[in-house]
Amino acid sequence: MISMIKNFFRQHEYLSVFLLFFIIELFTIGINIPRLGFYHDDWYLLWSGAARGSTSIISLFSTDRPFMGIIYSYTYRLIGDNIILWHVYALFLRLLGGFTFYAILRRIFPDQPGLNFLMVSVFYVYPGFLSQPDANTKQNHLLGYEFAILSIYLSVVAVQTKEKWKKIISTFFAAVFALGYLFIYEYMIGLEITRIIFIGFALFKDNVDTIYSRVISALKTWILIPLVTIFFLYWRFFIFDSSRSATNIGKLEDSYLNNIQAMGYRLIFQTLRDFFDITFFAWFVEPYSLIKNADNTDLFIGLLFGFSLGLISFLWVKHHNKLTSEIAPQIILVAGLIIILSAIFPVILANREFDPNDAYKSYGLHPTMGVALVVGGFAAMVNKNYHQIVIISIFVISVTTQYLNGVAWVEAWELQKSVWWQLTWRAPDLLDETLLVIRMPDGYRFRENYEIFGPVNLIYRPGQYDSPPISAEIPHHDLLTYVSNSEIRQTQVRDIPLTMNYSRLLLGVVPNKDACLNMLNSSDPFYPESTPSDILELMPYTNSDNINTHSTQKFPPTKIFGEEPNHGWCYYFQKASLAYQDGNWAAIADYYQQVKNQELSPIIQEEWLPFIGGLLNYGDADEATKLYKQTVAKIKRFEVTTCQSINDPKFIIDLEKNEKLINLICN
Repeated sequence: MISMIKNFFRQHEYLSVFLLFFIIELFTIGINIPRLGFYHDDWYLLWSGAARGSTSIISLFSTDRPFMGIIYSYTYRLIGDNIILWHVYALFLRLLGGFTFYAILRRIFPDQPGLNFLMVSVFYVYPGFLSQPDANTKQNHLLGYEFAILSIYLSVVAVQTKEKWKKIISTFFAAVFALGYLFIYEYMIGLEITRIIFIGFALFKDNVDTIYSRVISALKTWILIPLVTIFFLYWRFFIFDSSRSATNIGKLEDSYLNNIQAMGYRLIFQTLRDFFDITFFAWFVEPYSLIKNADNTDLFIGLLFGFSLGLISFLWVKHHNKLTSEIAPQIILVAGLIIILSAIFPVILANREFDPNDAYKSYGLHPTMGVALVVGGFAAMVNKNYHQIVIISIFVISVTTQYLNGVAWVEAWELQKSVWWQLTWRAPDLLDETLLVIRMPDGYRFRENYEIFGPVNLIYRPGQYDSPPISAEIPHHDLLTYVSNSEIRQTQVRDIPLTMNYSRLLLGVVPNKDACLNMLNSSDPFYPESTPSDILELMPYTNSDNINTHSTQKFPPTKIFGEEPNHGWCYYFQKASLAYQDGNWAAIADYYQQVKNQELSPIIQEEWLPFIGGLLNYGDADEATKLYKQTVAKIKRFEVTTCQSINDPKFIIDLEKNEKLINLICN
């Protein structure tokens, strides 16, 4: 039976290698898919699609990449807010890109299946691209990259085929897909050097008698590509005007003209930095960080997957001509270095950069074919006695990194879901024009305001809207000025209009990933000692009256945010905080009894404060005092910082609620 299976796979190379590629992706990225969620830029698209309809996604991207908006709109119509389908779709595009890359390598290096397999494996697991879990957004990058790879493959086919009709069809569709990837992500234009290099390898395999006839044949099939590239560049530079500053040609031109020396130096040195980051440091910087901070169980699983896949891959390579190469491996390595350099140069030219510490950015994706050739060329140069060590080491580093990266994204999603459920436990509803600021713990902080207003409006304001009724901000250096002046500012996210009413601030903080969401209130100046200073500056201006305590309870849609979590400590903390806002002391006494019965306790002791204050006002001063002395009173400097805040004239204290609690803390 086993021999029959071996013979079957030997006779069906493509099937066996594709199955191995699928297994590699399954145990690096796919295994975490059921626990992944939505992130970052996903949220403004999800809100716009739900509130303004799927056609709004076209206008959403009309400011910078209109063609991508059209594709994105139709993709959203098919997938909607189904989390799993977005991740499966992104995984499918990643697999398809690798299959197409393998098809290119089989055409230009037909006699080295072992080396081809290794290079495509590196294409899949390279630890310099770690934003795959951001599937809703990154499927655009994966689709654009697949268009580019497919276009290059068709160019290679056109060069190698002898039949005229095949040349014509392949050349035509190569041009179509080239135009497609350029209209999706213009910074991938450096991949045209990859096309030339692969065509060069294809010519080396051609049996045409003379170099001259080879070059003429290649030019005839390639000439349409530069024509469509010139057409795209003409449209991009002279017809289309991007209103988004990050992609506006005029603003980029001004940056160079107004500071030509600094921008020139940046162009040179940032290109060199990114070149070394992609070729070398990406294998160590983020892998080290993820491994250092990983849970031991997760680290063991990642290492086990990496070693197992590395061993399987080595055995596959060993039975397929090892890492032999009819072309000198030095040539393959140098070709890979040129591909990397040409891929990153337009990114640097556009005033962006690759950061090996940033798993959110995607600039490590489109150089992966170059990285694959560099690693393949290097491995082929190594003495064959060390091939096992080289291959297994590559997989251990890469697969472990990708797996732990997936776990980190899972943890981020779990924390986000917890925060939104806690917000609804604390706030049955929010008033329109509320400006919500939530400070997440370090390592999980929101990058943009739409990461707050997107989910919050999907929860509290489902339905059709032209703009989000509830706005949001993230902490920044101008926020205190806007809030202290009670400014009202008009802004927008792409084409989504936002009214930012800074007099309606509602402030929340999650001190660390194990703590609860703490909603702050200027009339109740009690806060966790670990609250960041930039949030403390805003405390005199936050008002929990923006929480509508008597409205019908709103809940997060389970299709996006999952089922309601178990009612642990954070549930009772939020309910006690809500009852404290309403002055419902009997409810707090009841919640406290439930907490005692279940033996629940917080990670940060300040979360006992609504229970202590509630018990004091309920009339159980003895229990409240005992609880305070056993918990909050033990926190270093809590009494000093709290009493200083209470005496701050910027705070208007609600003495009716807080007098007894203030006396307990400060006297």
